[in-house]
Amino acid sequence: MLKQTFLSEMKYRNFIDLANGWALFRKKWVLRNFDTDERIVCKTPEKAFACDIGGLTVGDFVERANIDIFTLRFDGGRGSGSGKRKKPGAGGNLPPPDGWSDLPARMNVQLRANARNVDDMLDVFRKNHVLDKKESLILVDEDGFVMQYRHGNESSVSFSERQISGSYVAIHNHPSNSGLSSTDLKNFAASKKQVAVVASGRTQDYIIRKTNGFKSEQFTSQMLKTYNSGLSKVKTLKEHDQLMDEWLLANQRKYKYKYEIRSRKQ
Repeated sequence: MLKQTFLSEMKYRNFIDLANGWALFRKKWVLRNFDTDERIVCKTPEKAFACDIGGLTVGDFVERANIDIFTLRFDGGRGSGSGKRKKPGAGGNLPPPDGWSDLPARMNVQLRANARNVDDMLDVFRKNHVLDKKESLILVDEDGFVMQYRHGNESSVSFSERQISGSYVAIHNHPSNSGLSSTDLKNFAASKKQVAVVASGRTQDYIIRKTNGFKSEQFTSQMLKTYNSGLSKVKTLKEHDQLMDEWLLANQRKYKYKYEIRSRKQ
């Protein structure tokens, strides 16, 4: 990828995963390793390109990469038939977009054009997909219109926001009925365009929304620490979901976001 292309794409990101646990933040061009907590303030993209991230420079990584590194993926944490939750992998290892695209009109026609909002479209999405065995996704503008509609596999669904010009809310289902995964939360924090993300399970919707001054770097770092440490502290997936819910509820004011768990009838 040309460095100029990379910089152009970074205008719409708070950060991007690189390699060996490293991520590059757009604000002050900070490099942070989520595995070791090492942090380097580069201040300019040129200085960031020259920094070593485990055997190669950021510039080397960018030149070897393609546009797929800007793909976002929501991961249910475990599929409908899986009983294990995995520690999030190091950055830079997301696959190209998988799954397939559907027509947004198939969702939009289910609501009247002059009487809709995001919650209305969430209800439509649940009606169509909450009992599915595979993940699906819609990207919705603040007026409740679907701009992108995708289908994935049992545990994840990926998409590109490059064609989305404004802000959006991402709504997807979790066949496992689990809460927001670390990948969901990390992608939420990474994108500037994504103002909120919803994970819909059979009995609950898990909703997180940025507020003014959202602290992307601090949120992501502490969220990953809590998620990973929780894997060794609890015995069941239900306990791990509860631990993450408690952390997300407790830190809303600190990192500038709102978190809601909305009970639903099947």
